[in-house]
Amino acid sequence: MKKNIPFYRYKHLYNLHGKKIIKIVDKVARAGRYIMQKELSDFEKNFAKFTNSKYCIGVSNATDGLQMLLIAAGIKKGDEVLLSMHTMIATASAVYFTGAKPVLLDIKEDDYLIDEKKIEKKISSKTKAIIVTQLNGRIANMEVILKIANKYKLKVFEDSAQALGAYYKNYHSGTFGYGGCFSFYPAKILGCLGDGGAVITNNKSIYKKILALRDHGRHENDISIWGFNARLDNIEAATLDYLLKKVPGFIKKRRSLARIYNRELKSVWQLKLPPEPKINSNNFDSYQNYEIYAVNSDKLCKYLKANNVGTLRQWGGKSLNNFKKLKMGKVDNKSNKIFKDLVMLPMNISVTQSEVMHISNLIKRFYG
Repeated sequence: MKKNIPFYRYKHLYNLHGKKIIKIVDKVARAGRYIMQKELSDFEKNFAKFTNSKYCIGVSNATDGLQMLLIAAGIKKGDEVLLSMHTMIATASAVYFTGAKPVLLDIKEDDYLIDEKKIEKKISSKTKAIIVTQLNGRIANMEVILKIANKYKLKVFEDSAQALGAYYKNYHSGTFGYGGCFSFYPAKILGCLGDGGAVITNNKSIYKKILALRDHGRHENDISIWGFNARLDNIEAATLDYLLKKVPGFIKKRRSLARIYNRELKSVWQLKLPPEPKINSNNFDSYQNYEIYAVNSDKLCKYLKANNVGTLRQWGGKSLNNFKKLKMGKVDNKSNKIFKDLVMLPMNISVTQSEVMHISNLIKRFYG
Protein backbone atom coordinates (compact mmCIF):
# COMPACT_ATOMS: atom_id res chain seq x y z
CA MET A 1 0.00 0.00 0.00
CA LYS A 2 1.40 3.38 -1.03
CA LYS A 3 1.91 6.01 1.62
CA ASN A 4 -0.12 9.20 1.20
CA ILE A 5 1.63 12.17 2.80
CA PRO A 6 -0.10 15.49 2.03
CA PHE A 7 1.78 18.70 2.65
CA TYR A 8 -0.52 19.50 5.59
CA ARG A 9 -3.32 17.58 7.32
CA TYR A 10 -5.77 20.25 8.39
CA LYS A 11 -7.96 17.84 10.38
CA HIS A 12 -5.12 16.49 12.50
CA LEU A 13 -5.09 19.14 15.25
CA TYR A 14 -8.84 18.80 15.77
CA ASN A 15 -8.56 15.02 15.81
CA LEU A 16 -6.04 15.38 18.66
CA HIS A 17 -7.75 18.09 20.69
CA GLY A 18 -11.31 18.25 19.40
CA LYS A 19 -13.01 17.04 22.60
CA LYS A 20 -11.32 19.78 24.62
CA ILE A 21 -11.97 22.41 21.95
CA ILE A 22 -15.70 21.54 21.90
CA LYS A 23 -15.85 22.06 25.67
CA ILE A 24 -14.08 25.42 25.30
CA VAL A 25 -16.48 26.59 22.59
CA ASP A 26 -19.47 25.41 24.61
CA LYS A 27 -18.29 27.23 27.74
CA VAL A 28 -17.73 30.52 25.92
CA ALA A 29 -20.98 30.28 23.95
CA ARG A 30 -23.09 29.39 26.99
CA ALA A 31 -21.70 32.44 28.78
CA GLY A 32 -22.35 34.62 25.73
CA ARG A 33 -18.78 35.95 25.82
CA TYR A 34 -18.01 36.43 22.13
CA ILE A 35 -16.14 39.72 21.71
CA MET A 36 -13.44 41.40 23.85
CA GLN A 37 -14.04 39.36 27.00
CA LYS A 38 -11.98 37.60 29.68
CA GLU A 39 -10.81 34.78 27.40
CA LEU A 40 -9.16 37.32 25.11
CA SER A 41 -7.39 39.19 27.90
CA ASP A 42 -6.25 35.88 29.44
CA PHE A 43 -4.76 34.77 26.14
CA GLU A 44 -3.06 38.13 25.61
CA LYS A 45 -1.42 37.93 29.04
CA ASN A 46 -0.25 34.37 28.47
CA PHE A 47 1.03 35.06 24.96
CA ALA A 48 2.98 38.09 26.21
CA LYS A 49 4.51 35.87 28.90
CA PHE A 50 5.34 33.13 26.35
CA THR A 51 7.18 35.60 24.11
CA ASN A 52 8.72 37.50 27.04
CA SER A 53 7.17 40.77 25.89
CA LYS A 54 5.39 43.44 27.93
CA TYR A 55 2.22 43.72 25.87
CA CYS A 56 0.12 41.60 23.51
CA ILE A 57 -2.92 42.62 21.47
CA GLY A 58 -5.09 39.92 19.92
CA VAL A 59 -6.13 40.91 16.40
CA SER A 60 -8.09 39.55 13.44
CA ASN A 61 -4.99 38.36 11.55
CA ALA A 62 -1.28 39.07 11.22
CA THR A 63 -1.74 41.36 8.20
CA ASP A 64 -4.10 43.70 10.05
CA GLY A 65 -1.79 43.50 13.04
CA LEU A 66 1.26 44.58 11.04
CA GLN A 67 -0.60 47.45 9.39
CA MET A 68 -1.84 48.74 12.76
CA LEU A 69 1.67 48.35 14.21
CA LEU A 70 3.13 50.49 11.42
CA ILE A 71 0.44 53.14 11.84
CA ALA A 72 0.88 53.20 15.62
CA ALA A 73 4.64 53.70 15.17
CA GLY A 74 4.15 56.67 12.83
CA ILE A 75 4.78 55.20 9.36
CA LYS A 76 2.94 57.40 6.88
CA LYS A 77 2.46 58.46 3.28
CA GLY A 78 5.73 59.19 1.47
CA ASP A 79 7.86 56.95 3.67
CA GLU A 80 9.79 53.98 2.30
CA VAL A 81 9.93 50.70 4.19
CA LEU A 82 12.47 47.97 3.42
CA LEU A 83 11.36 44.32 3.42
CA SER A 84 12.43 40.94 2.11
CA MET A 85 11.59 39.83 -1.42
CA HIS A 86 10.87 36.40 0.13
CA THR A 87 7.75 37.14 2.15
CA MET A 88 4.01 37.03 1.65
CA ILE A 89 2.35 39.88 -0.24
CA ALA A 90 0.62 40.66 3.08
CA THR A 91 3.87 42.13 4.44
CA ALA A 92 4.05 44.58 1.55
CA SER A 93 0.32 45.34 1.56
CA ALA A 94 0.51 46.35 5.23
CA VAL A 95 3.10 48.94 4.18
CA TYR A 96 1.11 50.05 1.13
CA PHE A 97 -2.08 50.70 3.08
CA THR A 98 -0.28 53.04 5.47
CA GLY A 99 0.51 55.14 2.38
CA ALA A 100 4.18 54.16 2.46
CA LYS A 101 6.18 52.43 -0.29
CA PRO A 102 7.57 48.89 0.13
CA VAL A 103 11.16 48.47 -1.14
CA LEU A 104 12.57 44.97 -1.66
CA LEU A 105 15.73 43.48 -0.19
CA ASP A 106 17.81 40.50 -1.35
CA ILE A 107 18.01 37.18 0.48
CA LYS A 108 20.85 34.95 1.63
CA GLU A 109 21.46 31.50 0.18
CA ASP A 110 21.93 29.70 3.50
CA ASP A 111 18.59 30.46 5.20
CA TYR A 112 16.73 32.66 2.64
CA LEU A 113 16.34 35.51 5.16
CA ILE A 114 17.25 39.15 4.51
CA ASP A 115 20.84 39.57 3.34
CA GLU A 116 22.03 42.14 5.86
CA LYS A 117 25.06 42.94 3.67
CA LYS A 118 22.73 44.31 0.97
CA ILE A 119 20.56 46.54 3.18
CA GLU A 120 22.53 49.78 3.08
CA LYS A 121 22.52 50.08 -0.70
CA LYS A 122 18.69 50.24 -0.64
CA ILE A 123 18.46 53.02 1.96
CA SER A 124 17.38 56.45 0.69
CA SER A 125 16.43 59.75 2.31
CA LYS A 126 12.83 58.48 2.40
CA THR A 127 13.62 55.20 4.13
CA LYS A 128 12.05 55.21 7.58
CA ALA A 129 11.82 51.56 8.59
CA ILE A 130 12.68 47.94 7.91
CA ILE A 131 10.37 44.96 8.36
CA VAL A 132 12.27 41.75 9.04
CA THR A 133 10.37 38.63 8.02
CA GLN A 134 11.43 35.86 10.38
CA LEU A 135 10.99 33.06 7.85
CA ASN A 136 10.31 29.36 8.36
CA GLY A 137 10.72 29.56 12.13
CA ARG A 138 14.18 31.18 12.00
CA ILE A 139 15.20 34.67 13.12
CA ALA A 140 17.48 36.81 10.95
CA ASN A 141 20.84 38.24 12.04
CA MET A 142 19.20 40.87 14.23
CA GLU A 143 22.44 42.06 15.82
CA VAL A 144 23.73 43.38 12.47
CA ILE A 145 20.30 44.57 11.29
CA LEU A 146 19.75 46.58 14.47
CA LYS A 147 23.19 48.21 14.10
CA ILE A 148 22.31 49.31 10.56
CA ALA A 149 18.90 50.54 11.71
CA ASN A 150 20.45 52.56 14.53
CA LYS A 151 23.03 54.05 12.16
CA TYR A 152 20.33 55.32 9.78
CA LYS A 153 17.66 55.94 12.45
CA LEU A 154 15.30 53.34 10.98
CA LYS A 155 12.40 51.83 12.90
CA VAL A 156 12.50 48.03 13.07
CA PHE A 157 9.41 45.82 12.86
CA GLU A 158 9.10 42.04 12.65
CA ASP A 159 6.79 39.92 10.57
CA SER A 160 6.93 36.94 12.90
CA ALA A 161 3.95 35.13 11.37
CA GLN A 162 6.18 32.08 10.83
CA ALA A 163 8.38 32.38 13.89
CA LEU A 164 6.48 31.58 17.07
CA GLY A 165 8.84 29.89 19.51
CA ALA A 166 11.97 30.97 17.63
CA TYR A 167 14.83 32.68 19.49
CA TYR A 168 17.94 34.63 18.58
CA LYS A 169 20.49 34.98 21.39
CA ASN A 170 17.71 34.08 23.86
CA TYR A 171 15.34 36.80 22.61
CA HIS A 172 12.01 35.67 21.19
CA SER A 173 10.92 36.65 17.71
CA GLY A 174 8.99 39.91 17.67
CA THR A 175 10.84 41.51 20.60
CA PHE A 176 13.74 43.20 18.78
CA GLY A 177 12.19 46.44 17.57
CA TYR A 178 8.97 48.42 17.87
CA GLY A 179 6.94 45.21 17.75
CA GLY A 180 6.14 42.01 15.93
CA CYS A 181 3.04 40.37 14.49
CA PHE A 182 2.02 36.69 14.60
CA SER A 183 -0.40 34.61 12.56
CA PHE A 184 -2.69 31.92 13.93
CA TYR A 185 -3.69 30.64 10.50
CA PRO A 186 -4.59 26.92 10.93
CA ALA A 187 -1.31 25.66 9.41
CA LYS A 188 0.88 27.66 11.78
CA ILE A 189 2.71 26.23 14.80
CA LEU A 190 -0.11 27.72 16.90
CA GLY A 191 -3.23 27.70 14.73
CA CYS A 192 -6.86 28.51 15.46
CA LEU A 193 -10.09 27.45 13.76
CA GLY A 194 -9.92 30.18 11.12
CA ASP A 195 -8.07 33.49 10.95
CA GLY A 196 -6.42 35.12 13.94
CA GLY A 197 -3.32 37.05 14.93
CA ALA A 198 -1.50 38.99 17.61
CA VAL A 199 0.88 41.91 17.96
CA ILE A 200 3.49 42.09 20.71
CA THR A 201 5.42 45.17 21.77
CA ASN A 202 7.41 46.54 24.70
CA ASN A 203 6.27 50.09 23.90
CA LYS A 204 3.32 51.22 26.04
CA SER A 205 2.32 54.02 23.67
CA ILE A 206 2.16 51.66 20.68
CA TYR A 207 0.24 49.15 22.77
CA LYS A 208 -2.45 51.70 23.66
CA LYS A 209 -2.73 52.93 20.06
CA ILE A 210 -3.22 49.40 18.68
CA LEU A 211 -5.84 48.66 21.35
CA ALA A 212 -7.80 51.59 19.95
CA LEU A 213 -7.02 50.89 16.28
CA ARG A 214 -8.31 47.30 16.42
CA ASP A 215 -11.69 48.47 17.79
CA HIS A 216 -12.76 51.33 15.49
CA GLY A 217 -10.41 53.78 17.21
CA ARG A 218 -12.33 53.59 20.48
CA HIS A 219 -10.66 54.20 23.82
CA GLU A 220 -12.68 54.66 27.03
CA ASN A 221 -15.81 55.76 25.11
CA ASP A 222 -13.85 58.32 23.11
CA ILE A 223 -12.60 58.20 19.53
CA SER A 224 -9.59 60.33 18.65
CA ILE A 225 -8.21 58.31 15.71
CA TRP A 226 -9.64 56.41 12.73
CA GLY A 227 -9.60 52.69 13.43
CA PHE A 228 -10.49 49.26 12.11
CA ASN A 229 -12.67 46.30 13.02
CA ALA A 230 -9.74 43.95 13.65
CA ARG A 231 -10.41 42.14 16.91
CA LEU A 232 -9.56 38.53 17.78
CA ASP A 233 -12.80 36.69 18.56
CA ASN A 234 -13.23 35.29 22.05
CA ILE A 235 -13.81 31.67 20.99
CA GLU A 236 -10.59 31.75 18.96
CA ALA A 237 -8.74 33.36 21.88
CA ALA A 238 -9.96 30.69 24.30
CA THR A 239 -8.94 27.91 21.90
CA LEU A 240 -5.53 29.49 21.32
CA ASP A 241 -4.97 29.90 25.06
CA TYR A 242 -5.46 26.15 25.50
CA LEU A 243 -3.23 25.24 22.54
CA LEU A 244 -0.51 27.70 23.59
CA LYS A 245 0.41 25.28 26.37
CA LYS A 246 1.08 22.64 23.73
CA VAL A 247 3.43 24.79 21.62
CA PRO A 248 6.72 23.65 23.27
CA GLY A 249 5.76 20.06 22.43
CA PHE A 250 4.77 21.02 18.88
CA ILE A 251 8.17 22.66 18.36
CA LYS A 252 10.04 19.73 19.88
CA LYS A 253 8.34 17.44 17.35
CA ARG A 254 9.19 19.74 14.44
CA ARG A 255 12.85 19.97 15.48
CA SER A 256 13.07 16.19 15.73
CA LEU A 257 11.71 15.87 12.18
CA ALA A 258 14.18 18.49 10.95
CA ARG A 259 17.05 16.46 12.42
CA ILE A 260 15.94 13.41 10.45
CA TYR A 261 15.60 15.36 7.19
CA ASN A 262 19.06 16.89 7.71
CA ARG A 263 20.66 13.58 8.59
CA GLU A 264 19.12 11.68 5.69
CA LEU A 265 19.53 14.34 2.98
CA LYS A 266 22.91 15.88 3.84
CA SER A 267 24.70 13.63 1.34
CA VAL A 268 22.55 14.78 -1.60
CA TRP A 269 24.74 17.42 -3.24
CA GLN A 270 21.85 18.75 -5.35
CA LEU A 271 20.15 20.08 -2.21
CA LYS A 272 20.81 22.92 0.22
CA LEU A 273 19.15 22.19 3.55
CA PRO A 274 18.00 24.52 6.33
CA PRO A 275 20.50 25.10 9.14
CA GLU A 276 20.76 22.26 11.63
CA PRO A 277 18.58 22.46 14.77
CA LYS A 278 21.58 23.06 17.02
CA ILE A 279 21.31 23.69 20.75
CA ASN A 280 24.43 25.83 21.26
CA SER A 281 24.08 28.54 18.64
CA ASN A 282 22.66 32.03 18.25
CA ASN A 283 19.48 30.62 16.73
CA PHE A 284 16.84 28.35 18.21
CA ASP A 285 14.66 27.51 15.19
CA SER A 286 11.04 26.40 15.54
CA TYR A 287 10.74 24.99 11.98
CA GLN A 288 7.41 26.41 10.90
CA ASN A 289 8.50 25.12 7.50
CA TYR A 290 11.27 22.92 6.12
CA GLU A 291 12.32 24.77 2.98
CA ILE A 292 15.09 23.41 0.77
CA TYR A 293 16.92 24.61 -2.34
CA ALA A 294 16.72 21.83 -4.92
CA VAL A 295 18.31 21.40 -8.33
CA ASN A 296 15.59 20.51 -10.88
CA SER A 297 12.98 21.50 -8.31
CA ASP A 298 10.05 21.30 -10.74
CA LYS A 299 10.84 17.69 -11.65
CA LEU A 300 11.43 16.83 -7.98
CA CYS A 301 7.97 18.17 -7.02
CA LYS A 302 6.33 16.20 -9.84
CA TYR A 303 8.16 13.06 -8.80
CA LEU A 304 7.09 13.42 -5.17
CA LYS A 305 3.50 14.15 -6.23
CA ALA A 306 3.49 11.00 -8.36
CA ASN A 307 4.52 9.16 -5.20
CA ASN A 308 1.72 10.75 -3.13
CA VAL A 309 3.92 13.23 -1.27
CA GLY A 310 2.76 16.83 -1.09
CA THR A 311 5.15 19.76 -1.48
CA LEU A 312 4.57 23.50 -1.59
CA ARG A 313 6.26 26.56 -3.00
CA GLN A 314 5.81 29.56 -0.77
CA TRP A 315 3.63 32.39 -2.07
CA GLY A 316 2.53 30.25 -5.02
CA GLY A 317 6.13 30.18 -6.27
CA LYS A 318 6.32 33.95 -6.81
CA SER A 319 8.51 36.33 -4.84
CA LEU A 320 7.42 39.95 -4.43
CA ASN A 321 9.63 41.22 -7.27
CA ASN A 322 7.60 39.05 -9.68
CA PHE A 323 4.58 41.31 -9.26
CA LYS A 324 5.79 43.97 -11.70
CA LYS A 325 2.57 46.03 -11.63
CA LEU A 326 3.04 46.69 -7.91
CA LYS A 327 6.40 48.42 -8.57
CA MET A 328 8.28 47.35 -5.46
CA GLY A 329 11.67 47.41 -7.15
CA LYS A 330 14.23 44.87 -8.31
CA VAL A 331 16.45 42.36 -6.57
CA ASP A 332 19.66 40.84 -7.83
CA ASN A 333 19.81 37.77 -10.07
CA LYS A 334 21.29 35.65 -7.30
CA SER A 335 18.20 36.18 -5.12
CA ASN A 336 15.95 35.35 -8.06
CA LYS A 337 17.87 32.15 -8.76
CA ILE A 338 17.68 31.03 -5.13
CA PHE A 339 13.95 31.63 -4.89
CA LYS A 340 13.19 29.88 -8.18
CA ASP A 341 14.28 26.50 -6.82
CA LEU A 342 12.94 26.63 -3.24
CA VAL A 343 10.59 23.84 -2.16
CA MET A 344 8.91 23.09 1.16
CA LEU A 345 8.65 19.48 2.35
CA PRO A 346 5.98 18.25 4.80
CA MET A 347 6.77 19.63 8.28
CA ASN A 348 4.12 19.60 10.99
CA ILE A 349 2.99 17.58 14.01
CA SER A 350 0.95 15.16 11.88
CA VAL A 351 4.08 13.93 10.07
CA THR A 352 5.70 10.81 11.52
CA GLN A 353 9.39 9.91 11.64
CA SER A 354 8.77 7.00 9.27
CA GLU A 355 7.09 9.38 6.81
CA VAL A 356 10.13 11.68 6.89
CA MET A 357 12.33 8.65 6.20
CA HIS A 358 10.06 7.69 3.30
CA ILE A 359 10.17 11.21 1.82
CA SER A 360 13.95 11.34 2.23
CA ASN A 361 14.39 7.98 0.51
CA LEU A 362 12.23 9.12 -2.40
CA ILE A 363 14.35 12.26 -2.79
CA LYS A 364 17.57 10.26 -2.72
CA ARG A 365 16.12 7.89 -5.31
CA PHE A 366 15.12 10.82 -7.53
CA TYR A 367 18.68 12.20 -7.54
CA GLY A 368 20.18 8.76 -7.99
